[in-house]
Amino acid sequence: MKSFFITNDVGNPIFCESDNAQLVCPILGVTQSLLKESGLGSARSVTIPGGITLLFEEFSGLQFLVASDEGEGLAILESQLRLLYAIVCITQGPSFFESLATNSQHFTGRATRELRKYTAAISLLSSSQQGFLVDAVERLDTSDSVYVPCKNALEQLGKAKRTVEHAFLFAGPRMVARFSRRGMRDVHHEDLLFLVVHLQMLASGRALS
Repeated sequence: MKSFFITNDVGNPIFCESDNAQLVCPILGVTQSLLKESGLGSARSVTIPGGITLLFEEFSGLQFLVASDEGEGLAILESQLRLLYAIVCITQGPSFFESLATNSQHFTGRATRELRKYTAAISLLSSSQQGFLVDAVERLDTSDSVYVPCKNALEQLGKAKRTVEHAFLFAGPRMVARFSRRGMRDVHHEDLLFLVVHLQMLASGRALS
């Protein structure tokens, strides 16, 4: 089981996967404070009975936390927290963090529900896609008879729509083909990972509907 949390520096919840945020987040905030004051230097993680790893990362003045008993290494959990931060930046905008400095801004009910879908997709992908564990966008291994028409279709799209800089074709979370216009800046890696998570979130939503 894995859960993600976002709190301010005193443990007040801004986002929590659990509806028991008022109970869980202050405990995590205290745990982090104890780590900082324990003389462990830059320690950002702790393992508690039951094999649960808690990892803390600070982004834009907020504490991003993950609790997991799935045995993933710290580097993998850290990459998932970075991805969660990127998702918040994309879905909420940079002004979201600026507003936290001046008021008690937090996720609305709708934003919380949406972000929970993203964190569920992150957890699912990390447990089912080996490449996702190392921040890789997996490619679907296909024959030329499949790949070439897909590649040609994306190139034709690029020719027809001059405003298209990049185009991608996915089968589930795996990339089949891509098109990038010559001279255009490459797509940021975290944006590609966000796209994979977003596609997984949409697929999970369709499966539940």
